Amino acid sequence: MKHKIFAFLLIFTFAFGANVSAANEDIAGHWAETLIRDWLNKGYVSGYDDGTFKPNQAITRAEFIVFVNNAFGYTAKAQIAFTDVTAADSFYDAVAIAVSAGYISGFEDATFRPGSPLTRNQFAVIGTKILKLTEDSAAAAVFSDVAKIAAWAAPYVGAVAKAGVMRGYEDASFGGENQLSRAEAVTALYTAKNASAPAASSAPPTASPTVPPGFIPPDQLPQASTKPSGTTPANPTSVSGSINITTDKYGPADSKNIQEVAGSVDISYTGTTVTVKNLAIMQNLNINKGVRNVVLENVFVDGRVNVYGGTSISLVGDCDFEDMIVDAGDSTI
Repeated sequence: MKHKIFAFLLIFTFAFGANVSAANEDIAGHWAETLIRDWLNKGYVSGYDDGTFKPNQAITRAEFIVFVNNAFGYTAKAQIAFTDVTAADSFYDAVAIAVSAGYISGFEDATFRPGSPLTRNQFAVIGTKILKLTEDSAAAAVFSDVAKIAAWAAPYVGAVAKAGVMRGYEDASFGGENQLSRAEAVTALYTAKNASAPAASSAPPTASPTVPPGFIPPDQLPQASTKPSGTTPANPTSVSGSINITTDKYGPADSKNIQEVAGSVDISYTGTTVTVKNLAIMQNLNINKGVRNVVLENVFVDGRVNVYGGTSISLVGDCDFEDMIVDAGDSTI
């Protein structure tokens, strides 16, 4: 993609609010902050146009399937005919993809109820179908409120409990009709995406009291990455980890010799201008606070470009980015 075309697209998306996420600062200090930020960076989840993520707000069925489709890479679409979903709806394609993937369906009255909150029972069904688990009603008996678990949900509740994807509350209940918050939904999907083989257990799988009950304990959540610091490394043909650029120039001089960086790249140089050239970055490009003018020449980023300061960015040659998160109102491209 040529830089002139890309620059135009960036200007267009800034003007109309498409594909550019705000800082989502309402997750700062939240118990799921690290995980939410990680999934925001990966493009699995998104916030709202006002710059919030609303982690404690109940997630709707429409919002949830968008997260699922992104996290698991579903793209194929099916024909759908729900009475409350039309082609004009922003979530129409997401519903078509979810139905094609086979993990969700509508209700007996031919509705999908996209605006309804997702319940734990419903997630149990979705998790079972995504992971292709074996339905197991008997396994739901470990929960103290098994008599209150809907008959249609019990086989799926047992399946995700046995697989360790969902856990009980501290009183060993499952709480199937409880609604999932947006933070809990991200946590549940993370657990499903990283689920191990089912392990038999005779005791109810209970939650750690330091995380929302019913989900993965904190020692299994992804930890915040440690950014490298110090002197900018030399320019080898490839870099196995991440790098932190603290000088005014970085990258091979010859555009035919593109350097591949397996991790992320941080730009931390605070002088007048930093030039980064001829890089293929497998994860994210982070332009940190205090950075003034950045020139990117033949830079390709598989992840996202995260801009954390009042930065002027110039694009030279061929540059290709997946997406950009801007945490500054005075950045210019």
